[in-house]
Amino acid sequence: MSTITSTNETNFVIDNDEVKGRQIISKRIYQCGELIFQEQPLVLAQFEWNKLYKYYACEYCLYPLESCEQNVRRLCQDSSIIIPHSECDPNRNIDQQIVRCPKCNEMYCSIICYQQAMNNYHLTLCQSNENQNKDQLIRHIIDLWRNVHPPPETTSISLVLKIMAMLKQSNNRLLLLQELQKFSQGVQSENQQFYHKLLRKEFESQVEQLRYA
Repeated sequence: MSTITSTNETNFVIDNDEVKGRQIISKRIYQCGELIFQEQPLVLAQFEWNKLYKYYACEYCLYPLESCEQNVRRLCQDSSIIIPHSECDPNRNIDQQIVRCPKCNEMYCSIICYQQAMNNYHLTLCQSNENQNKDQLIRHIIDLWRNVHPPPETTSISLVLKIMAMLKQSNNRLLLLQELQKFSQGVQSENQQFYHKLLRKEFESQVEQLRYA
């Protein structure tokens, strides 16, 4: 989920209708590689299985927090691998840039991302052991999600947790809700009266488990 921060809006329009939902309609032909617009994330969340298997990424913007060599070693499970021409890797010194939350050790690519996360949701979700009931509940929900949603993942339950925390911390909940609604086409078909077919029937009980967690 993201919002446009810079663009030449004369080249396209952003529309929203009941059939296709939110869409961008171009007014001209774009060349391959041409920048159309830039976005600022409204909320992002890493896949829980990726996080479990230690794919390190900025908790706020998902920028990778490992070098090319570290990435290959992790995926191949071989710490002896040496990648040639490491000077060409833009992340070769990424370890020196990492900013950690002093309470829970969550990692960020910059102090800006850390501050944005704190202002938006991390103050609520930070698992600092100061509130063990909250921390246990978050871990329980994430563990339950992984059990019912094996790879390949298509989304993350952490996205829901972050949105709830954003609503709690926001100084303007109405504005935030309006922004979130731009990304929702609804979970129910108004003309046929059935729930959006994201999961097969055998997954209904697992969805209810997540609901009651």
